[in-house]
Amino acid sequence: MARAHSEDFRKKVLEHVEAGHGKAGAARLFGISERAVYAWLRLHRETGSLKARYTGRRASKLTKEKLEEQLRKTPDAYLEELAEKFSVSVNAVWKACKRYQLTRKKRAGSTKKETRDPGRHSGKN
Repeated sequence: MARAHSEDFRKKVLEHVEAGHGKAGAARLFGISERAVYAWLRLHRETGSLKARYTGRRASKLTKEKLEEQLRKTPDAYLEELAEKFSVSVNAVWKACKRYQLTRKKRAGSTKKETRDPGRHSGKN
């Protein structure tokens, strides 16, 4: 994600525009988009400042504590059920489990050998 331009730079651009030069010309001169010039003019008009607005991330619906608690309550819940509980996508639950290193083994203590169907590949019907 690109970083915001400094207040000094924004001020220089707006001073150039206020000196009678066009917005498009200022954008070309300073190597920025016209949209940025218009946005800074609007920001200055609305707030009186050129300070960048904070555009931080929203708080996660899936914190490690909430997810661990839910998995303790319902250890056999499917990803779909957890997603519905937290109002997020199945992929979000899967990524959160991976990020927080939470494993969700359905059959505790089982191995591949114990779960394999012995007659499956024997050729018998």
